[in-house]
Amino acid sequence: MVLDPSGRVAAVVVSVGGFLGIGEREVGIVFNALRMARDENGNTVIMLEANEDRLLNAPVWTSPKV
Repeated sequence: MVLDPSGRVAAVVVSVGGFLGIGEREVGIVFNALRMARDENGNTVIMLEANEDRLLNAPVWTSPKV
């Protein structure tokens, strides 16, 4: 999770692509693009409406310099 200056979640960073950890890269997703719901067992499920191509072509996440 990436926090904004006020401490709220601004984005999440996820790994995409690769196989068994080889060739993966990290992309950032703005937090408000995620949808949260509960499944039939009461567990929280986080969903993103994006296809594989969109994630694989997203820019690589680079951590801001502090």
